[in-house]
Amino acid sequence: MRFVPDHDLHIHTKLSPCSNDPRQIPEAILAYGVTAGLKLLALADHCWPATQIPVLRASEPLPQSKRCHMIFGAEVDMDMNDQLSAPISDIEALDFAVIALNHLHLKNYCVPNDFPEDALTHKERFKERLHHLLSLDLPFYKTGIAHFSDGLVCTADPIRCIDLFSDAELIDIFQKIRDRGMGVELNLVPGRYSAGDLDSVLRPLRVAKSLGCKFYMGGDAHHPDDFAGTLTRKMNPLIDLLGLEESDKLPFIPETIARLEAEK
Repeated sequence: MRFVPDHDLHIHTKLSPCSNDPRQIPEAILAYGVTAGLKLLALADHCWPATQIPVLRASEPLPQSKRCHMIFGAEVDMDMNDQLSAPISDIEALDFAVIALNHLHLKNYCVPNDFPEDALTHKERFKERLHHLLSLDLPFYKTGIAHFSDGLVCTADPIRCIDLFSDAELIDIFQKIRDRGMGVELNLVPGRYSAGDLDSVLRPLRVAKSLGCKFYMGGDAHHPDDFAGTLTRKMNPLIDLLGLEESDKLPFIPETIARLEAEK
């Protein structure tokens, strides 16, 4: 059975500094979920020094509908010293955590201000951060690795940065992600890429699928206008390009939907 696009676990509200859009409130996000026929939504505002998880909880209590459930999450970062942007106790208290390790454009936070611009240095730093994350004691079953192939990993040369990962390196990383039960985020717009570049950014996801990793959808909307393309431009094309089946879905999703349905 084809992977059913019934959720979106990476959505920002106005509390994310890169959104700061007064229209992007939980009620508008819930309306998107209901209209799109989704069953589960997760808020995932940036957890940064000025927006720690207690600050982000200003969105609660979350609105709900009979057809669509909303849970509280956050997008957790990692600083230049490999410290997560939230204490593990705060991450454990989240319903879901999106963990972003490739925000290497954030100088003076994720990398030093004088961090080199070349693709190889960025690729090696991203790899180090991935392995450090996977060595931690986290509730991985309710976490996901955000936008693995995103261009922010190396704004100067993003495609080469991903191409520099050998198949063996990707296999090592995604075997660990699989074994820890962590989700892999679907968060790309295939239509933005040339055929060659699309093969490059899809290669890590194809390796993940071949190893039995589990996937979740992350639309990453920052503004209400972003919702229109989540299913048509991101999710459905990715599901088809990767040949994803319902069995490839992160178990957290159907389990959470079933639990929330039973609690009605």
